[in-house]
Amino acid sequence: MAVIRTFRHARLAATASPGPGKLFYGAGEYITEQKKIRREQNFKQAGELFRGYDRKTQDDLIASLGGALAEAEDESKHIMLSYFYKTGARYGEGLAKVAEGDLERVRALAAGLSD
Repeated sequence: MAVIRTFRHARLAATASPGPGKLFYGAGEYITEQKKIRREQNFKQAGELFRGYDRKTQDDLIASLGGALAEAEDESKHIMLSYFYKTGARYGEGLAKVAEGDLERVRALAAGLSD
C-alpha cells in the first residue's frame, strides 16, 4: 500500500497508544500520520524518473536491467517488460531488445495495465 506521510507537531505522552493504522508515534514530539493514496501513479512516476536521467545513464540502466531480465523465466520476463513499457515506450522497447523479449507481447500486456 502506498502512503502519504504528513508530519505535524504534537505534544504527546510517551505512553500514548496509536489508533489502528492511523497514527504512528515517532521519536520526540512528532507523529507521522499515514493515509492511503487515492490514486497511485506508479508507472507515471517511474517514467518521469527514467526520463530525468541523462541519455548515458538511461542506456546504462537499460543494458544492466535488460541483461538481468534476459535470464528470467519467459512469463515473468514479459510481465516485467510490460511494466517497464508502461512507464515509457523508449524504456520498454530498449529493455525488450536487450532482454530478447517479444515486443508485441510486451505491448499487448502493457495495454491491459492501468496506472
